[in-house]
Amino acid sequence: MSNPLIFDQKRLDKYVGGLLGPLTTTRLRAMATLIGMRHFQDFLLSVNLIDQGAHRRAMQMCDRLWPRITEALADAAPDYAFLDKYR
Repeated sequence: MSNPLIFDQKRLDKYVGGLLGPLTTTRLRAMATLIGMRHFQDFLLSVNLIDQGAHRRAMQMCDRLWPRITEALADAAPDYAFLDKYR
């Protein structure tokens, strides 16, 4: 049986992709989602609900999606650069 707390990359890609669409105004929400997911995974690891491998995979997923988000922000990216320290 698989752990329901482990991220599904296809679902995450689809969700974040929807937030990054060309006409959307929710790009900042995509950044907040990844930041929140990273902190949630840290918590799950700290209380032993996931193992190191699942944690590492989740962090790698978030790391791969972060550049897509900053690219989608285009000219506004510098305004949100302060969020880099939370990822």
